[in-house]
Amino acid sequence: MLILPSRPSAKTFRQLAKAGVYVAKNLAIDIISIHEAHKSSPYPTQYPMYPLAYILWQLNPVLAQPFGFELRWYGLCFVLGFLFFPTIGRAIFARAGKNPDDLERAIHYVMLGTILGARLGHVFFYEATYYLQHPLEILLPIRNIAGHWKFTGYQGLASHGATIGILTSIYLFTRRYPAYTFRWFMTPLSIGVALGGASIRMGNFTNSEIYGKPTTLLVVGLP
Repeated sequence: MLILPSRPSAKTFRQLAKAGVYVAKNLAIDIISIHEAHKSSPYPTQYPMYPLAYILWQLNPVLAQPFGFELRWYGLCFVLGFLFFPTIGRAIFARAGKNPDDLERAIHYVMLGTILGARLGHVFFYEATYYLQHPLEILLPIRNIAGHWKFTGYQGLASHGATIGILTSIYLFTRRYPAYTFRWFMTPLSIGVALGGASIRMGNFTNSEIYGKPTTLLVVGLP
């Protein structure tokens, strides 16, 4: 079930608390390392009167490595982005008197459309030549490195590809379930996508990617 229970059990709260402590511990370690790098950065000499007006961003993008697999902050932000749609959608479906089971079906469509669209968007918009020569790597989270297959996760997702995938998935959903119209679905979808997109952009920040142009103003410094 993708929809969160309305009354989580005590066990669920304990698991969430344990996960929160683990994430907070890793974040604290990264903040300390950023602080140490901050003290030795060139910015204090440039802006001595504004010691808190900039940061030198050196967050470790890897959250943890259980069993040798890398779990990244970006992946966590990506998953959190999906939680906005069921939360908002549940309220909108209830107000409209819609079947809550249809919301879960719609979430399946949206998740599949998002992942496939984002992945295929990156493949064909940015690295088509490479992936046409390595088609197995398009949908599998692996990469051939020095003649050996290595699990790398999906390194390469395009937001505009995700947009195409989401719109296509909603169109297919409304064709399958004619009780809903494409226009009606734009309300819960637009709110959920906006919040989800903000969460994913925070994930981009943890990867130190998709930043702006160089500037001499007070900034976030990247190594």
